[in-house]
Amino acid sequence: MSDRRRWEELQTRWVQGDPLDPAEEQERVAFAAHDALARRELEMFAALRARATADGEPVSEKFISAVLEAVELGPRLRLVEAGEGVRSPSRPAERQLARVWGWAVAAACLALVAGIGGAWLASSTKTLKTAGATAHASSAYPNAGQPSLELARAELVLSAGEVRVDNGTARIDRKALDTGQVLATGAGRACLTIEPTIDVCLAEHSEITLESLVASSIRIRVEAGLALASLSRRSPGSSFALLAGDVVAMAHGTTFAARHQSDESEVVVLEGSVEVSRNGVSSEQVGAHSRVLIHSNGQVTERSLVGQAEAESLFTLRATHGIWLSAAFGVLELDSKASALTQASIDGGAALPLPFQGLVGVGRHHVTWRDSVGHEAESAIDVSVGETRRLEAPIVRQLPVASNGLAEKPSPTALLDAARAEVAGGNRRAALALYQKVGGFYPGSPEAHTVLPTIGRLYLELGDAEHALRSFDSYLRHPGALAPEALSGKIRALRALGQRQLEHQAIREYLARYPKGLEAPRLEKRALELESR
Repeated sequence: MSDRRRWEELQTRWVQGDPLDPAEEQERVAFAAHDALARRELEMFAALRARATADGEPVSEKFISAVLEAVELGPRLRLVEAGEGVRSPSRPAERQLARVWGWAVAAACLALVAGIGGAWLASSTKTLKTAGATAHASSAYPNAGQPSLELARAELVLSAGEVRVDNGTARIDRKALDTGQVLATGAGRACLTIEPTIDVCLAEHSEITLESLVASSIRIRVEAGLALASLSRRSPGSSFALLAGDVVAMAHGTTFAARHQSDESEVVVLEGSVEVSRNGVSSEQVGAHSRVLIHSNGQVTERSLVGQAEAESLFTLRATHGIWLSAAFGVLELDSKASALTQASIDGGAALPLPFQGLVGVGRHHVTWRDSVGHEAESAIDVSVGETRRLEAPIVRQLPVASNGLAEKPSPTALLDAARAEVAGGNRRAALALYQKVGGFYPGSPEAHTVLPTIGRLYLELGDAEHALRSFDSYLRHPGALAPEALSGKIRALRALGQRQLEHQAIREYLARYPKGLEAPRLEKRALELESR
């Protein structure tokens, strides 16, 4: 029996009120987690249940007529998205199941009108934990007198640097984001708010899809890179999840991140706990200060604790959270087309790449502008309710001129201090540029050599494993006190590049040199995995 046939059989039994054992219920939910039409069907039942339980909300006759009309037209999921043109089942057995389902839906709607539908639909609550993408309310029931799905409002609240919504430049405006839209960053940062109890912020070179904005089951898919979510406690029956590959990270009130690349997905929990499942089947609780890394090819799961430095780096993604937390706000735009200034911080907050757009509270705001070597300029601007204010960066002052008429170079210490400040602010690309200036201004200096592992790590975090490998190898040609970190970074770069033989050699070198190193347990496990292939 096909997976589709099996699911239809289980779903028909569930609709008719037949009890499913735990294994069958898990099978029903797991299929819906990976089938768009099945997910939409579960969301339809959630909408019906919401109508039955809402205080004083009438069920319109148009709504009932729309449901009955859709049932009469035939295929099960035509009711959910009439505009998709889903073809009717061709086999007799499938037509029979669809017809049974149709009468069950009709009975459900009549039960709702009679005020008794809420009870038999109550069991659908837990299925929402795996409900995914949904049709927008305006298209789900085209004949209804009012929206049939309760959608959460999602808005872009911060855009800094290279940010796109779908294929266009991101704009902070009065339009809410819609289900299915894609938010992506290049060398930039972005944040959106949902409901407004949920904030989701993207790191550089990341991409997410708003897979479901149904208020009871909000789901954001991390297509690439890293997304950090912060949310307050959800009401009973409501869920929020970040999805990465075939991994689902479900939370009710916490701060956690999901990262995804081609062959692995990672969930990092900073506060609270998160339920992590794969393929909708098995799940485990991941507590605060913990991570789980799941490899798609070898189905290997690695668990470890999150260090304080990494946690602080992730927290910087939400460091701008306070900018838009206000009872009244307007829109602030910052640009630097005519200036060498590349970053700005608002009211002493984290430095953000330019151009910048974001919601800010009403009142006066102080802007600190910075260039790539740490020079600063100050501005102030007043924002009123609902208005958009634009501020151009001032012309940056030139580098001081020495007695020989040449521009003075910042000292290695000044460059390193500025780079560390950028790292603390979560601005990896700006930090990388400053660390590289150390070697550019002072080639052959001890400082230029010492920063090579840090440059390699930043390249890795920015997704450039090839340049990262070069930096680690450069340091290891004349290794110093940071050799363990450089060798560990080299191993990660080789893995990202798919060079398994060289990765295995580097792991064996690390284990021989540093058998009690911090990375030794994880690398021993990885070596065994490579040897078994």
